[in-house]
Amino acid sequence: MTDVYSSSAKRRRRIPRPFRGLRHPYRLVVVDDAHRTELASFRLTKQSVWATGTLVILLAIGLTTLTIVFSPLKYYIPGYGNGKVRGQVLQLQQATDSLEDQLRIQAGQLQRLQTVISGQRPVAKDTTLLSEAEIQKAQIQGPQLIPTAEAVAAAARQPKTVSKRRSK
Repeated sequence: MTDVYSSSAKRRRRIPRPFRGLRHPYRLVVVDDAHRTELASFRLTKQSVWATGTLVILLAIGLTTLTIVFSPLKYYIPGYGNGKVRGQVLQLQQATDSLEDQLRIQAGQLQRLQTVISGQRPVAKDTTLLSEAEIQKAQIQGPQLIPTAEAVAAAARQPKTVSKRRSK
């Protein structure tokens, strides 16, 4: 009678290829080529190299994290900041908005000034240079319309009528 367990015990357990020989010792020797002398010699295993490499990488990540957290470098990370910085950002944003509004107003003024200079639009009279008597006279008479050339020509073509007044 064959034992089921004895046949499986005879089979070797398959270890994946990268993990084979993790504990096999290797020797690392550092030699000076010029003098052919041995500078250093180390007994290593694949397992110790993996552990040392992992430890060095974790220490580098930890040291970088600590440097960023406990130094002013953290303020260069996008999205990080304290309340004071947030207030400064909001203040700068409001200042930028008001400057954009001012720039838009100035651009409109410049555009209107260019249309006046080029003669595309008539200029309204400046009332600040009028005397007080002239202003009162204009208010009493009401707005005066300046006739166009066509209106003057049309008025010249029409015959003048004389109004007759009745006397009592």
